[in-house]
Amino acid sequence: TPASALAATPYTVTATNSAGPSTASVTLTVTACPVNYALVPANPAFGVVSPFCVAQFEMKNVTSIATSQPANQPWVGLSQIAAKSKCTILGANYDLISNPEWMTIATNIENVASNWSGGAVGTGVLNRGHSDNNPMGAVAVLAVTDINDPYNGTLNNAGQAAGSGKEQKRTHTLSNGQVIWDLSGNVWEWTDWSPSPGLQAGPTTCASGWVELLPIVSCGALAAADYMPANPAAHSSTNFGQFFGGTGGSALRGGHYGTGQYTGVYLLHLTSTASTTSTSTGFRCVFRPGAI
Repeated sequence: TPASALAATPYTVTATNSAGPSTASVTLTVTACPVNYALVPANPAFGVVSPFCVAQFEMKNVTSIATSQPANQPWVGLSQIAAKSKCTILGANYDLISNPEWMTIATNIENVASNWSGGAVGTGVLNRGHSDNNPMGAVAVLAVTDINDPYNGTLNNAGQAAGSGKEQKRTHTLSNGQVIWDLSGNVWEWTDWSPSPGLQAGPTTCASGWVELLPIVSCGALAAADYMPANPAAHSSTNFGQFFGGTGGSALRGGHYGTGQYTGVYLLHLTSTASTTSTSTGFRCVFRPGAI
């Protein structure tokens, strides 16, 4: 039975040794996620010490409720303040995704072979999602049956060469097999700089302008864990994304439908403020079953 089909409760598993009657038991606890949320393995390197659940889709406006679902356009035009409110109002343990959680996901994605065009980690480029502005604007998953087509709505397909359309694939797969849509491309996504209570601002002193994530970023206010890919030799030529500093402090990640070569799961943009709104900016919620 898949873990996602089990209730969030301890289970005792008993194994019988084939060579004899001796048995050994171990107790497992399953973490259950809400519908259309993916379970993300913990990564203590980012301070994320427990698994958490992330919306598989950018949030959609369903009767003013932030909903993770394939259909409909992403919910855009909300400020960072409003986006966080739409997540927390969903109930206990819901929140706007934080930067440490985003980094946990991005690093996991980087280390999964199927996310690379060459079929091996570090070979070719990562998927960067709908980012070539063709078609113009954000795209939905057009029908329930299209959930199995990771190029849905992009006018591209897996048969194209990397750099000529193949990189527009909208999904990334985690190490546990869970799939996330549009973490890179489609619309910008608000993040809270910290998972602690309240809305936390990121650095406001990093020089503005697009620069490679590595090795050019020079901002004393940033720690490596805030933005740095697992591979220190990586840069935007592998679709990791680029960095844009500024004085706003409210972190946007991932890029949108028209950010092209700057787009990627590690893209970090810091010019916006908590009250900024844009028709190309959406958001993604998380559910935290345990403490992080």
